[in-house]
Amino acid sequence: MSTENETKILLHKLRLDTKIGCSGSERQATQRLLADVSLVIMPRLDGQTPTSLDQTVCYLAVRDKVKSLAEAREWILVEELAEAACEGLFSSFSQISRIEILIRKFVLSDCDWVGVEITRDRIELGASA
Repeated sequence: MSTENETKILLHKLRLDTKIGCSGSERQATQRLLADVSLVIMPRLDGQTPTSLDQTVCYLAVRDKVKSLAEAREWILVEELAEAACEGLFSSFSQISRIEILIRKFVLSDCDWVGVEITRDRIELGASA
C-alpha cells in the first residue's frame, strides 16, 4: 500500500482496563493494558489533507470505541481483543482504510510486557466503505 499523501490518526499508550487471560483465575481481576492504535484515513478525492471532521476520524471517538470494546466483556486472548477493536473501528468509521494496533499486557515478571500487533485493511475484512 502506498504511503504517499497518507494521513494517520495515532493514539499512543491508550490505557485499557479489562478482564483478560487464558485462565478463569487470570480473568478474575481487571488488568491494565496499553494499546497503540494507528488509523490510516482514506484520502480525499483531490489527494489533499482532510480539512473537516467529516473527512477524518475524531480521536476521542476512537478512544471511546476501543475502551468500550475492551470493557464490554471478558477476553481470553489479546489477539481476540485486537481483532475486535479493528472490526469495531471499521464498522464505526467509514473513513478508515487501514488499522495497526499493538496491545501490551504486563503479566510476566521477567519481561517488561507481552503483546500482540496486528494490521488490518478494510478490504481484507470485507468491511464496506
